[in-house]
Amino acid sequence: HLCRRLAFGINLEERARYEAMPLNNVIDDLLDFSRTDTKFPVHPYEFCWDAKGNFQNNPSRTSSWWMTRMVVTDRPVRDKLLLFLHDHFAVSGAKVGSGVLMLGYLQTLEHNIGSRFADLLKAISTNPAMMIWLDLPTNIAGTPNENYARELMELFTLGVDDGYTELDVRAAARALTGWNLRVITNEEPDPKKRLNLLLDYARQGKPVVGAAFAESFHDVGPETILGVKGTFDLDSLCDLLAQQRGVAEYISHKLWEFYAYPNPDPKVIKVVADSFQKNEGRLDRVIRTIVSMNEFWSPEAVRSIIKSPVDFLVGVARQVVDTTKFMSLRPKDTDLSVSAPAQMQQVGNALVYLSNRQGLFPLYPPNVAGWDWGDGWISSASMVERMNAANNFTGTGRGRSLAETVVRVAGERNEKSLDALVDIVAEVLDAPIDANSKKILMEAAQSSGLDKSLGNLNQASVALRPVLRLVFAMPAFQTI
Repeated sequence: HLCRRLAFGINLEERARYEAMPLNNVIDDLLDFSRTDTKFPVHPYEFCWDAKGNFQNNPSRTSSWWMTRMVVTDRPVRDKLLLFLHDHFAVSGAKVGSGVLMLGYLQTLEHNIGSRFADLLKAISTNPAMMIWLDLPTNIAGTPNENYARELMELFTLGVDDGYTELDVRAAARALTGWNLRVITNEEPDPKKRLNLLLDYARQGKPVVGAAFAESFHDVGPETILGVKGTFDLDSLCDLLAQQRGVAEYISHKLWEFYAYPNPDPKVIKVVADSFQKNEGRLDRVIRTIVSMNEFWSPEAVRSIIKSPVDFLVGVARQVVDTTKFMSLRPKDTDLSVSAPAQMQQVGNALVYLSNRQGLFPLYPPNVAGWDWGDGWISSASMVERMNAANNFTGTGRGRSLAETVVRVAGERNEKSLDALVDIVAEVLDAPIDANSKKILMEAAQSSGLDKSLGNLNQASVALRPVLRLVFAMPAFQTI
């Protein structure tokens, strides 16, 4: 339950390791954001080279890299929280149009996961992708653009109509005036030199596009915002917003619904909001409060959240992909100027495609409010897509990873009966099955000859397909 919520489920190896640890130690391990990923050293730019060696600055390539990392990383909790923040501070590559800038946006969110909420607000407010997305460069003294100020209050901090007025939005817009962008590569006219500059900056961990403040374009005020009169700028505005009780309650409510269950009691949110304020909005500490509450472990919480397309697909992929074999495709001494292996990119591209078909295209939210979570993920069309996804996890060649896992576990346990094989499939996929579901899966396994195909991985994978389609269609499998 903990790993379904904080991450993308738990595979057999992780389960064996965590079951041997006290629960508090497991929570400590999962929420230790100081630890870095050791399994996926692939730079996003490695996904940006086409077959002709040209650098393609397309946001969808960053999406493909990100979903691949979700499958391979040994720090999936970080990516799950990053997914929450991407939805909360929604920015779309459709308008930004640059994979480099969308990567910078993800990195800004990731680098501030453990920061005070005020500092997270400041960082995302001056992120170039966010500035482009909500027109902050056009917000100048004398002709303010209210787009960012409105969404900063309505979606990012206080929520809709929670204690602020149109006058507050206008005053906040004036406080945010004066910010624009500086693009380092624009100063180099030669295309090849521009690309080399981009790669060199990436190696040094430096951005080539940054926020720049022009005092002459800033409205010095004074302004009155949320009843406080002063000379505000972006930093002082973010500090003021982060201190509001309404912000603590709004963010705590969203976190609770993302990690625990919908429609929480106000008493529950009070506890989480108190933690938010006590810890100055540091999200890792707030999440620790959530998972330490009895309500998080209650029957109301377990299997009560509908899987998003990312939870659905990455959850299955993490169960069955042999990360050691997968990463062996890439030479260890490679550089970001070298394309990632085609097979590696194909995995990311397939996951992005399947997720988009189910309604969630990473880095392309439908609007500034993000996606509609919960029941909105399930429809007749999306269920067909979830069943069809079975074809991508079964088949011959690279598609037989699930079969390899099932056959390996069956061999280790010396199990050959259909009954045992169906139980292993359910265990590997973390699929809750009742007696009736077990009967249906047994019939499908018998018809496909699953028990007779264990000696041939290609045949076993094909035989698993009808079983997997049924598992993917089970109502209980749609929840975490």
